[in-house]
Amino acid sequence: MGSKNSTAAAEPLQSASDKLLEDFDLSAPRAAVVGAGLVGVHAAYELAKLGFKVTVFDNHSEVGLGSSTRHAWPVFGIGSRTPVMWDIPLRRDLFWGVLPFGVPDIHSKDYAYISFFSSAIHRWMYTRSFGGQAASESNRRAVLQWGQDLSAASVEKVNKMCKQYPALARCVQPLESVVQVPQLESGGANLISNNHSSSFPASPTPLLVDPVRWTQTLAKICHEQLGVVFRLNTPVRSISATFRNTRELVLDVRYVERATEETARDVKAERFDVYVLANGSEVHSLTKSNANIPVIDLRGYGVTMSPSSDLFEKGVRAITGAANSVPNVTSFFADILPRSSICAFPSFSSPGDVVLSGLYSFDTFSKASPTVQWVTDALSAAVRVHLRRELEPSQPSTAASLVTPFTFSRCVSPDGLPIISNAGRMFNCFVCTALGDHQADWGPAAAEKLAKIVGDVGKVEKIVTSTVEDVTTNPFSLSRFPKLYPPQVLEVPFAGVDAYENEFIAKAQPQFDKFYRLLNDIARSDGCPEFFRTFVFQYCYERIENADDEPANAPENILLLPKVITRAGKYPEDRGSDTTNPILLRTPDP
Repeated sequence: MGSKNSTAAAEPLQSASDKLLEDFDLSAPRAAVVGAGLVGVHAAYELAKLGFKVTVFDNHSEVGLGSSTRHAWPVFGIGSRTPVMWDIPLRRDLFWGVLPFGVPDIHSKDYAYISFFSSAIHRWMYTRSFGGQAASESNRRAVLQWGQDLSAASVEKVNKMCKQYPALARCVQPLESVVQVPQLESGGANLISNNHSSSFPASPTPLLVDPVRWTQTLAKICHEQLGVVFRLNTPVRSISATFRNTRELVLDVRYVERATEETARDVKAERFDVYVLANGSEVHSLTKSNANIPVIDLRGYGVTMSPSSDLFEKGVRAITGAANSVPNVTSFFADILPRSSICAFPSFSSPGDVVLSGLYSFDTFSKASPTVQWVTDALSAAVRVHLRRELEPSQPSTAASLVTPFTFSRCVSPDGLPIISNAGRMFNCFVCTALGDHQADWGPAAAEKLAKIVGDVGKVEKIVTSTVEDVTTNPFSLSRFPKLYPPQVLEVPFAGVDAYENEFIAKAQPQFDKFYRLLNDIARSDGCPEFFRTFVFQYCYERIENADDEPANAPENILLLPKVITRAGKYPEDRGSDTTNPILLRTPDP
């Protein structure tokens, strides 16, 4: 009997506890990474090591097929001699690019009208001029040093990963030769060594890497050993953000599974705990309604050439110095013109060939592939103007077999540094984008820094309280643009049509009250027309709030009509004996 009673008494308690914990989730937190490029896969790897259940979304059919990964500089730890985007005079380039004789660092000749009226480019230019740090030499050196530190940290991270995963070690090799071409002195024709050449490359042991192979190998490791789920051929359309308890957070990610044409328009939504945007310039379109990240896409041009072509023998070898400056075409990196990002390195998509790329353009709308003659002429013009050298163009007869043109895209920030931060004020959404040429060079270290921001609970609490981390703590955060992202959230009154209407009513209401009282006084007066009195008492009559107008000992629930028509249609004062008792209308008792 005792055991039965104890069992029966325990059953309600057990069911009550189950009911309390039925909505309590004890599983690992979930994270969504948008973009399956080199940076996105590294971000998924770092988040999975923190204990997140990671899902990666990408609109390509395979991992690492994006233009920024396929055509990235194939080096870890190379760094740069100059802060390219910091030094470019953007206003001059935007307008000189449409002139036939202009050879700017960034071209805008094609589709110039779109460049002039693009809101993204205007915001990007405004951030360069007014939203960021002052254009001083100390800030220029700081920007260069932050990029060099990120490159050196990437080499250390890659070496650790290669020791842990032997499959990754087969994707890299030591970089045997690093060539830097002396630059022209400003305002003259003398060749001088760059002031920052001593810090190039960023690491004493840079590594040559196949970006696509590295990304796909790391994605396989993440999927098999860390449980990362890759949803390929699944473009993300938007993210849904809202305010909850004075906090701005992302509710869900909305995507489309393009498995078949019938399901191409079926938008699905899924909720996660953390969202990471690593899909290049598409970050701007996903966050423009909330954070409006200032990044744009630049179009780059390049050619893949055979070592036996005239463009390589009479061009690249001649510009880089002696004939033995590039002893091995399979393991070298030649920085020819930093200000236009023109460089040469071995090709991994076509083994044995050499890639010559650079020459950015604002034209990101044209889908037509450029011709060999156009690309070589444009590269030759840039080298001729900035280096006073001749880059021998390829012959039309051998262009089809020895030289192949291609285009690519680069996502860049106003100062050239990557953006590794929260997406504005959304405390559960993060961005890791705008790596530019250094997609592989900065990618591993950038993803590691992003994971530290995501895993830092104290930093999340700071963001929740509407404060922005200091630039010295994270030089890659959005707080380096103080005009666009101020340290404190200001309460700005809404200046819409409703606000003006409310302001007008607040100012006009006292005047309306006076007007209504005047109408009531006229309606109470003798000789007032019957229709006017009826109209006033129907639409403009108000409860008497002035105590002086109320009769003595009048109950609170009584409304007084001073002039009330009797049954005969006469006023009380006209009937003599009926003037002692005014007619009172009593409101119903509650």
